[in-house]
Amino acid sequence: SVKTVEKHRANIMAKLDLHNAAALTAFAFEHGLITTKT
Repeated sequence: SVKTVEKHRANIMAKLDLHNAAALTAFAFEHGLITTKT
């Protein structure tokens, strides 16, 4: 459910000491968890 995803994201952000979705996205890019196709 949407609430489950939101809770998982909040838990991950807390563990990584990230304070917003932009910081979480930047972290994911920096660690190769997501990439862009060009």
